[in-house]
Amino acid sequence: MLARMNISRPHLVTTCWILVILALGVPLYLFEPSQSVLGDFTVYYEAALRVRNSQNLYDHSYSIKVADGRLFTLYYFYPPFLAHWLSSVAGLPFEQVQLLWTSLSFASLLVAAWGLSDIFQKLRPGALSPETSLCLALSLLLCFEPTYWGIKEGQVNAIILALITTHIALFMRGKDQLAGGVLAIAALLKMSPALLILLPLRLCRWRVLVGFLGTALFAVLLLLATTPMSVFKDFFLPFGPLLAGTLERHYFFNFAFDKAVLQLFGLDDFAALRWTAKLILGLLPILAVTLLGKRNQGSAHTLILYGILISCMILLAPTLWAHHLVWTIIPLCVLSGRIFPTKDERLRHLTLTLGMFVLFAQTLLIQLHSCRAVFPGRCNPNVPGAQEAFTGASSAPELLLHLTTAVPGMLLLALIVLLWRSGRSSPS
Repeated sequence: MLARMNISRPHLVTTCWILVILALGVPLYLFEPSQSVLGDFTVYYEAALRVRNSQNLYDHSYSIKVADGRLFTLYYFYPPFLAHWLSSVAGLPFEQVQLLWTSLSFASLLVAAWGLSDIFQKLRPGALSPETSLCLALSLLLCFEPTYWGIKEGQVNAIILALITTHIALFMRGKDQLAGGVLAIAALLKMSPALLILLPLRLCRWRVLVGFLGTALFAVLLLLATTPMSVFKDFFLPFGPLLAGTLERHYFFNFAFDKAVLQLFGLDDFAALRWTAKLILGLLPILAVTLLGKRNQGSAHTLILYGILISCMILLAPTLWAHHLVWTIIPLCVLSGRIFPTKDERLRHLTLTLGMFVLFAQTLLIQLHSCRAVFPGRCNPNVPGAQEAFTGASSAPELLLHLTTAVPGMLLLALIVLLWRSGRSSPS
């Protein structure tokens, strides 16, 4: 029967498995979030309303109520473009806009899965069929805790993940201007993806820069033409306290590696030390593209460099939470594709990669359990004494908590080292 329909059994099995994954993913990533309290999205929506009413985005604090009724104060740290674009639908009822947002986020996950499957195809051409690559990408992405957490919070990170994977796919196909334009959109939503422009510059792919700057300039001109300057004139206002480490005291944890390390010694409030640590970490992407980047390099080598830059992009963030770690799925997929001469070496490497995947997936769970176990009732930043719980490691439980906070940064550094070693050994 299958032979008569020209359908192979492996193809049918893979297609059925993809349908099963989607059937499980739709309730978790579409239906459930559309009916939930999306804390971060409520901030985006309120910011869009402020743009619509010509009010300042950045001199305002945003209060959100989470599922258990607690209130949290957040700030709008993004460039004004997300709020500007959302303002076009902010006139609709909140429930309708939330449904549109969750639908866009779920569609972004599908695009990201396609981009990840393309990475598998480029790393090991001919080893996996396109259907098998897509099945593997969907399984990894939808079983990744940071993915689920970001969607449940209404974060924009799934959209940025889709844009980054699309940028990489276009870049690998030689569609440079379009790749630059897609990367610019990601950087207009959150500034950190702009770091990825270092690789095209190192490889002298100037059309990527043209597409990047052209798209950014168009977006800026459109913003200036349609929005009063008073709306976004204080764009840099929150960033001084954020980079200095004072603003983040409002939050009950922060995975930023420089803060986590300095926090062990009670030095995380010293702005000079935070800046020094950031500058040292900032050398990593520059050294990577300088020492490993080569013109006319192979696809695998290019993907390794993208994996390093994405890991650095996350590591350099002044404030890092679990949902930001969704972007690590790209370097993890790149790392998994490394080719070894023997089966035993390959198996050991895949086991190591899978172990890192599990550790990244459990970061949020470990942190929340540690916080509740060590400081019961003090994880709410509005509760008196919550801030003192994170001032240095004066006891063994607090030391354990601070070490736990440093785990994502240490994993990111380990990921960079493994990718760097892969880059040095891969053919150019």
